Amino acid sequence: MKSSSRSARFVLCATTALTFCGSLAHAQTSTSSTTPQALNLGSVVATGTQSGTTGSTAPSATGSLKQAQELKKLAPNVISVLPQSEIEHNPDVNIADAFTRLPGVSLVSDSGEGQFIDIRGLDADLNATTFDNIHLTANDQGSPSGNERAPDLGAFPAGIVGGVQVTKSLTPDMDAEGLGGSANIAPISLPANGGPMLNVTLAAGEETLRPTGIFQGNIQAGGSFAIPGMRSFANAKPFSALFAYSYYSDRRGIDDVEESYDAASETGGGNNADLDNLQFRYYQEHRVRQGLFGELQFNPSPITGFFFRVLKSGFTNQIDKDRLEFANTDAPNATGPNGAIGSNGNFTNLSGVKDEERYTYDKYTVESDVLELGGHTTFNNFLSVNGTASYTEGSNVEPIDYVSEFTAKKIKGFNYSVTNTEYRYFSINGGLDTSNPALYSLPSGDLTNNPQYAFDQEWAAALNASFANNILGGVGEAKFGAQARLRSEGDLQYNYANPNAGPNLATLTGGASPIAYYNSRYALTPFPNYGLLFSAAPLVGATSNPNDPNDPTGLAYGDYQSNIGSFQHNSENVYAAYGQETVEFGKVELLAGLRMEDTNCSYSA
Repeated sequence: MKSSSRSARFVLCATTALTFCGSLAHAQTSTSSTTPQALNLGSVVATGTQSGTTGSTAPSATGSLKQAQELKKLAPNVISVLPQSEIEHNPDVNIADAFTRLPGVSLVSDSGEGQFIDIRGLDADLNATTFDNIHLTANDQGSPSGNERAPDLGAFPAGIVGGVQVTKSLTPDMDAEGLGGSANIAPISLPANGGPMLNVTLAAGEETLRPTGIFQGNIQAGGSFAIPGMRSFANAKPFSALFAYSYYSDRRGIDDVEESYDAASETGGGNNADLDNLQFRYYQEHRVRQGLFGELQFNPSPITGFFFRVLKSGFTNQIDKDRLEFANTDAPNATGPNGAIGSNGNFTNLSGVKDEERYTYDKYTVESDVLELGGHTTFNNFLSVNGTASYTEGSNVEPIDYVSEFTAKKIKGFNYSVTNTEYRYFSINGGLDTSNPALYSLPSGDLTNNPQYAFDQEWAAALNASFANNILGGVGEAKFGAQARLRSEGDLQYNYANPNAGPNLATLTGGASPIAYYNSRYALTPFPNYGLLFSAAPLVGATSNPNDPNDPTGLAYGDYQSNIGSFQHNSENVYAAYGQETVEFGKVELLAGLRMEDTNCSYSA
């Protein structure tokens, strides 16, 4: 076992910001009668007027586009906001797609769908991601830089959130992470008047390549109410409930032809490089994404309220891959025993080419869960206090990761033409049909399963307080607070393989026809029947489990040594305190503060 621990202190001192903004201290004004009202924007309190008429509300990240623009204008730092009212107008199947509609955000995609986001050009692992300002843990081990810190935003349907916000300049009351910025997912909320809400969206489409269907459905419902017989409160309807559910299903196909060349064999101008590898790929993928959000609130008065929120969101993905590969196609740049490259760039009469059919069957679930409990109140119309306690967990469960490699005899007389501008094709002297499954058999060790289980969870609590003040005649707010985040993560991988040679591929395909694609220009062997495959070539561990005499084959544990070597368990505990002051002098706003964080880490494997 290897373990290490360290303690590091980070200090974030917010730079003094000058914000020049017209109408800084005014909300939308109606021609009807208005009353003065303090707009609490989190890090700044501005005095303005707010109409009680419909359509005139305080700035919000979950309201209209106009409200989002007002929130951006009033914020003391650089933020960008996109509310749900705008997200629903766009074909965004997940939150990653929605975030990229904000300036300075770029998308990292997988299989044509958004997965991670970069902020101002910095990798997703170097940015912070939150839900309702609650830190989100990683749910996918495949983050871009491999540091396993960024959550896969493809796990969040666009239909269960109230909006998205990117903060590019952090303030002391935010976590001291996110070199590029912080991406926040805002929960949905009821209308400002607390009235009932029901939004239903249904959509369907078609992926035209195969063709296959697409279905999407969202529902958001909620309202405020009073419980009959309960004593009265300052709010006539002190209770509210909110519910949202989203479902998305897509079956997409990928047709692909890829070739690679030996860079070391290039001649002048990059021409006539040796052909290194050819791959003909036929993929089919089925992804089901679901999200569930619920919220209960109790607001007995305008200054006191409590809430409980739960979010469960993720997707299950199943991928079937059929790949015909021609390896060992390297040929010299002149006539030789392995063939030749003609003046037209074609490869002719290559010998010793390895023909292989490779199948992959992969099924995994990526999920993020959030539980949040919080409340707020104001003491003596002076001190505002709010606090939250939360639990978040990201997980990646991959019980199936089958890879099988069926090989045939080496090919003599392999030809590959690159001169056709419409498509490229190969041929074999003697007319050998490489889509015939009878040519392929399964060598020992070439059927594997590598299931993986990973989790990343965090308990957190935060307490914040603020009060208004007047410094040098300006309108100001002092804010201070403390936070603790206790995080742990770990993963474990198992390794199984077939110890003996397996059957001929023809006995596993049931007489199915070859798979033809690209207008039938290319043909691959059909998918095998996995039930027949595993009965003929059962998976066992490479070694037995020495701690379990009842497991002499290692079937339950796979390769025991490899399993132990893949295990890791890490912890990161962060304790923070901050203080900040925001002061407005007309159209000029000053922000300064200090944040201190103590991070204790332990990594073991």
